[in-house]
Amino acid sequence: MLRSVRDFLFFLFTAALFLACAGGCQKREAPSTVVTTELDKVCNTDGLVSLREAISYAEEGDTVTFGETIPGGTVMELRYGSLKIKKGITIDAESNENFKNGTLKIDGRGRGRVFSINVPDGGAGVELIGLTVTGGKESEGGGIFVDRSSLTLTRVTVTGNTAANCGGGIHLNRGTLTIADSAITGNRADCYGGAIYSEQSGLALADSTVVGNSAGHSGGGIYADGYTASVANTRIVGNVASYCGGGICVREGEMAVTGATIAENCAGDGSGIDIQSHRNVTIADSTIVRNSATESGGGVLNGGGTLSIAGSTIADNSADWHGGGICNWRNLSLSETTVSDNSAWAGGGLYSTAERFAFRDTTIDGNPALDTGTNDTVIIRTDLAENPCVTHGTVEIGACEFRGNRNAVKEDWSAEE
Repeated sequence: MLRSVRDFLFFLFTAALFLACAGGCQKREAPSTVVTTELDKVCNTDGLVSLREAISYAEEGDTVTFGETIPGGTVMELRYGSLKIKKGITIDAESNENFKNGTLKIDGRGRGRVFSINVPDGGAGVELIGLTVTGGKESEGGGIFVDRSSLTLTRVTVTGNTAANCGGGIHLNRGTLTIADSAITGNRADCYGGAIYSEQSGLALADSTVVGNSAGHSGGGIYADGYTASVANTRIVGNVASYCGGGICVREGEMAVTGATIAENCAGDGSGIDIQSHRNVTIADSTIVRNSATESGGGVLNGGGTLSIAGSTIADNSADWHGGGICNWRNLSLSETTVSDNSAWAGGGLYSTAERFAFRDTTIDGNPALDTGTNDTVIIRTDLAENPCVTHGTVEIGACEFRGNRNAVKEDWSAEE
């Protein structure tokens, strides 16, 4: 009887060992860059390929695509932290017809960053196409962190990400970022760059939207600190910063803004654009409207280098203190530009303390700073357009206020109350 029991137990042990060995010797799946499951998993014997696995299988220059078995509207929830990309690859959600217009969502679930990109020197760039990046949370770069690498976003939505420090949506560190036909919306950084924080990098943004982002300090939409940045044919609307640059804060480096709409942003200073850089900033063929500052520079504040504005409209902006349309402390050039219907305590349209500025074919009108002065301080009785400074019994500071300007050049311009 005892022997029978021992034989039976030995049989069970042998069977269990066989099954374990058989399981451990399952055929490994062939490496593939075609994602076949929405689950975030790492198992190379189940015959399914997750996005995390496809990224690891991909070689330099490969494209990760998505199989037709994954349904439209899929949300891929990350379970194992950030998706790390260390090779120059492309992730193309639009390879699957179900995922047109960014309907494939990669969700960090508030437990970490979504994408971390660090391609060693000499590697090719990374491109993301047709994805929605959401639910990321990290100290730097809640949605995407780009470290010394090149990233291109095409028809990508980055939304609902947060950073405890900089770059709620995207943090770019000493790299290059090209964004086209994309939307950066509803992101939050506790310090700088609610949507995008660019540090010592090259940033190019075109045909996109930056809407409804916020920063606890500066750069509700974009915070650019160093090298170059360009914004073309892009809407920057409804962003908020507690201190400077509701829409854009240019801390350092050069920036070119062309064909942009910068509207309904809020900040302490420079609600539309706040410029602290000592280099050149140009604004051309753009519309800057309905921005509001609790301090100065409702539309634009130039506290840094040389600002050139051409072919643009700056209207319906407001500031509680100086420069409803523009507050300028450095070099300023305006050409073929209209500054109208802005308001402030001083310099409803334009307030300038700079020594040099130039106007050409520019109109500044309908910018009140009414009944805010003190009659005892009036020295000049008319403004630059020969309108009386004192009306309604109190001095009006007016459409423009210039202080300490020694080298003003004015050609074909007009200023009205």
